[in-house]
Amino acid sequence: MTRIVEEVHWDWYGVRNMCINHSLYTCGSNEDYSALLDEVRETMYATPESIYYVAFDILEHSDTDMRVEDIMYHLNKEAVIRFYNIGRSA
Repeated sequence: MTRIVEEVHWDWYGVRNMCINHSLYTCGSNEDYSALLDEVRETMYATPESIYYVAFDILEHSDTDMRVEDIMYHLNKEAVIRFYNIGRSA
């Protein structure tokens, strides 16, 4: 049987680009934005909970009609990197 392990990591540059591409985080200060990106850099693994946390922070600092679920979708698509380790078990 093949053993597949998925590692899910943040790409903080992807978070930045996602915000720019979707005109998000337009109501936050530079300090707020820096704190968010620092949090992403320090949180190595992107879990559903951390994706929600980042999306909620972005929503709170944005003038948008998007829902938190929409921002989570875009984060997952544009700012989360997946690595796969494939091995065989005995």
